[in-house]
Order: sequence, then structure tokens, then C-alpha cells
Amino acid sequence: MNGGTLVPDHDRPSAGSDPATLLGRELLRLRTARGLSLRRLARLLGMTAHSGLVDYERGLRIPPRDLMSAYVRVLSPQDDGLLAIYRAALDSRAARRVAAVLPLTPVPPPGRAADHLAQHHVLTGLAQTLENVADQLRALAAGRFAPGPELTDRTGS
Repeated sequence: MNGGTLVPDHDRPSAGSDPATLLGRELLRLRTARGLSLRRLARLLGMTAHSGLVDYERGLRIPPRDLMSAYVRVLSPQDDGLLAIYRAALDSRAARRVAAVLPLTPVPPPGRAADHLAQHHVLTGLAQTLENVADQLRALAAGRFAPGPELTDRTGS
């Protein structure tokens, strides 16, 4: 779960394999490698308080996209590994959300498993898209919105 929502421990996979936990460890590693305190990092990220950063470093929450962009800018990782872990964390969260809904859908008859898998992929993508929209709306509400290409008018009008 994201957007400021804590993920209960019983909903988490083992801490060693959970992408949100891996993301948190990497954020902590990068911050400490640069000698930054949580308070200093919060200021560099444009935040007024540092308390929420602890949840990101513990893997309890996943930063919204705008904050993750600020992390990348401030921490300057040498490769795209941080963003790859971030995408994996988002995908994992979306898959957990979809899995919570899938028991409500009928189980496909034998031989239709491919259709069910395709449906799962569509729902996972939809959940991720909806989460991205929610992140954009939260940023807009907080006055930190910079429209990205996904929100431009594609109708040509």
C-alpha cells in the first residue's frame, strides 16, 4: 500500500525479498553514503519534516513519484538501480492490490488459464495507472504539481 498508508507486517512478503524493503535499504545506503542526516535530506528534498522519510527507509511506505524524482536528484545514484527497485516496489504493491480483488472474480475453467493471466496483467497495469493518477492528484493538492507527458492532451485539440 502506498500514498502514506502503512503496510501491515502480515501483508508483507519476507523482508529480504520485498521490493519495498529493498528500496528502503537502498535509500538508507545512499543517504548514509553521502553523509546526510534525515533532517538535512528532508530539507534537500523540499520537505518541512523528516519523520516520513523513516517509513520509506524501512520499506513501510513507497515514496510517491515526485518525491522519488527528488531522491534521485539529491542522492545522484550512479546507475538506474534505484529506479529499477522503485518500479519493482510499485509493481509488487499493484500486484498485492490486484490479488486482493481477484478472489472476487470467477476462477477460469481449465484451458482458459491464459485468459486469466492476461486479465491479471491488465488489472495490474490498471492498478498502477490508478496509483500514478492518485500520486499526481496528491501532488496537485499539495501544490507540487508539474504536469508530465502522461497528462498532456492527446486529442490534438
